[in-house]
Amino acid sequence: MIIELNTTQQKKYDDFLSCFIEYPHIREIYDCFDRLRFFQRRHTALSNNQGADVPCMLLSGDSGSGKSALINHYRKVTEASQDIASKNIPVLVVRIPEIPELEKLLAHMLNELGHFGAEYRLGRSKELGLTKALFKSLHYKKTELIIINEVQELIEYKTPKECTAISNRLKYISEESGVPLVFVGMPWAEKILEDPQWQSRITYTQFLPYFKVSDKEQKDHFVKIINGLCMRMGFQTPPILNDAHTIKALFYICAGQMRSLKHLLNDALYLALSQNDETITESHLSEAYNLRGNSKLNPFSLSTEEIHIKEVKDYSRLNTNSHGPSDRILNTNFIDILPITQILKK
Repeated sequence: MIIELNTTQQKKYDDFLSCFIEYPHIREIYDCFDRLRFFQRRHTALSNNQGADVPCMLLSGDSGSGKSALINHYRKVTEASQDIASKNIPVLVVRIPEIPELEKLLAHMLNELGHFGAEYRLGRSKELGLTKALFKSLHYKKTELIIINEVQELIEYKTPKECTAISNRLKYISEESGVPLVFVGMPWAEKILEDPQWQSRITYTQFLPYFKVSDKEQKDHFVKIINGLCMRMGFQTPPILNDAHTIKALFYICAGQMRSLKHLLNDALYLALSQNDETITESHLSEAYNLRGNSKLNPFSLSTEEIHIKEVKDYSRLNTNSHGPSDRILNTNFIDILPITQILKK
């Protein structure tokens, strides 16, 4: 049964849903974004560099690694730094359509820039007309960076000829507007680097991995992220979830994936707020796990030694020997790791 939260509780819950924790690798990625935007501003200031090579970027990572959250947070922070009356869109974020077609992508970009009606004109305008309208909108909105999410859709579902057409148009848009592109997608999005025309233009490449507790540095970051999330739950007494048992149980559930970790904590926070509790405890985490209908044992009901965790071995990838859509993608592989008592000694 869903229990409605009061206004104060709802505010705490909503704030936590939208919170984002930066850690060193995230800041490295944001630094790349900032450098690309700096290039665009200098390109615009010089004004005579039309057609010059524009640096671009590839950001890849497996499902649940936090790519979309990272992008959305960066856009949110960038927008917050703008003058309150500004209508500029310094960072444009778009998603490759489910049916990747050049005209639909261009119309979607125009809509995100506030050029409403682009979808209506889709059937009446050719690619060139949409592209010209996009140039004008990018200039008017002072766009400094275009982030294109789910770029692997192009690789998965388009023929080489169709991919080339879309790739050529994106290159043309970037070079003529002077706006760098960031391609974001699953691990096999890296195949874009096999295209000679992008190989030299993609200046920065970053991969967002799952966390591994067998690596001391990554384990420390994982714990710090949990501590940071606890501080953002809005309780007067922040929960303490960094003991060995809780850390291992949380890792058992998320296997190093940020999205899975955040979803569990979202549910646990709702339970604590709806029960008017003063903070989150392991009992809330246990109940949140049970609500998911998991067939696996609840790790919060086990001792530390009884919890057997796995971490990523191989990320998902395209199957070069695929016989059809059913085996086009090879799933992520996980392996058992050392007992927690050995890990904690590192």
